[in-house]
Amino acid sequence: MGSSLWENGREEFEVKFHVQVLQKCHTELVKNLDVDLVLDYMASKEIIHPVTMRDIRELKITSVMTRELIQYLMKRDDQFYQKFKECLEESGQQHLKKHLENVEKNTEVKESEDASCDRSSQTNSVNTEMKSSKRPVNTISSLSKGSTDWTLLVRVISKSNIFRKRKMDGRYYKIIKYFSVFFRDESGEIRGVFFKDSVKNFEQFYDLLQIKQVFYVSGASVTETNPLYDRAYLELKINNKTTIEPCRVGVDIPIIGEYRFTKINGLRYRQNDEFVDVIGVVDSIGEIETIPTKYKKEETKRELNLVDQSGMVVTVTFWGRHARSIGVKLKKIIALLRVKVSDWRGLSLSMQASTLMHIEPDIQETHLLRKWYDDIGNGKVFTMVFR
Repeated sequence: MGSSLWENGREEFEVKFHVQVLQKCHTELVKNLDVDLVLDYMASKEIIHPVTMRDIRELKITSVMTRELIQYLMKRDDQFYQKFKECLEESGQQHLKKHLENVEKNTEVKESEDASCDRSSQTNSVNTEMKSSKRPVNTISSLSKGSTDWTLLVRVISKSNIFRKRKMDGRYYKIIKYFSVFFRDESGEIRGVFFKDSVKNFEQFYDLLQIKQVFYVSGASVTETNPLYDRAYLELKINNKTTIEPCRVGVDIPIIGEYRFTKINGLRYRQNDEFVDVIGVVDSIGEIETIPTKYKKEETKRELNLVDQSGMVVTVTFWGRHARSIGVKLKKIIALLRVKVSDWRGLSLSMQASTLMHIEPDIQETHLLRKWYDDIGNGKVFTMVFR
């Protein structure tokens, strides 16, 4: 938003304020908003134009629809934003309304603190600070496209291998090396992408960033992602200005975040190449196989079947070193975060470099699934999921 927001006094400040709140809550809304239900309530109260609602619904993918609705809200005034919160309340999504209001309070406090600091010329911050720069630490959810002057305090929850791809450079192809890392803090997750051509400390960063360790990260470019291939709204493009520094003190950042599980019978409504979270009981484990591939002479793979309370089974394919050391036994419950939907054999799941697997995680879904399997599921004949 431009400086014109400040030109007409308090009313324009309110517009800027609710835009700030929506930006900070963007990740939470994209993750948890039942956008169809909210649109229905907004339409019933005639606070959204039918053409606008039709345009949003035509986007079909839930996360894309949510992002479009947020962009629409950002263009409206504070009164419209308040009506949106009322629709959250009436559609049974009070937790999201409360989240927005908590962010509003924190934003008001932060603005007050910043003003106080300006008046007294103080340099200390009430937030946790990065020792080398004395800058306050931001949360992942507070970032927006193009954000600058931020520092994250995050835990590494997954790291890919170093990949190579060919790119046309004039008349010739050149090989580009890259890898990615998923970071987590208390507010959400974000992926960092490292390209050797853009990062002089490419190898050093790869060796430094170890899973479960905590780091300060700053100076990367904040860009939007493809909503089909990455459920996160934003990602970090690491460059030569990026600073990554280990955190030497204990920090309470969970390695396991919030799951949004899709039932196995619900996979039929997911698009090919979409990433989902799935939890199920291991019903069978196949043998290790080697198959020819387009770019390699051969690839190692192994398949297992997962079942859940929906009465259906889905095949999950593990690749490479993960196939050789799968680490899972029959009848164990596994949770998969960011596993890829594939149209192979009609419908299946494929493990990726960014996929996280947790065996018997201590969450409510595990306990419910265990009770169901022990009481009913063990020995049951399941139907293969299909579109």
